[in-house]
Amino acid sequence: MTDQEDLQVVFERKIQELQGSFDLYFVFSGQKPYEPPRDFQWSNGLLEDIRQSYLRPVEQHRLNEEAAPKPVLTHRAPVEPALPAG
Repeated sequence: MTDQEDLQVVFERKIQELQGSFDLYFVFSGQKPYEPPRDFQWSNGLLEDIRQSYLRPVEQHRLNEEAAPKPVLTHRAPVEPALPAG
């Protein structure tokens, strides 16, 4: 949300959803379960679903590599200093 108008729009939408819930509960109680209207503005499209299904295995592979045990570094003997030529 960037300003007060965005907040007002969201607030009004939520009030309408709540009013719809009350109407269904008090007027049509027992007939069918309430399902709020789907707001397609906030849902993924087909291309985004395809992109996410591609990224899931890639991300899982990265996490598996990150979680894999790392090789243990061992201490090596120091390097002997070179003898002066002479």
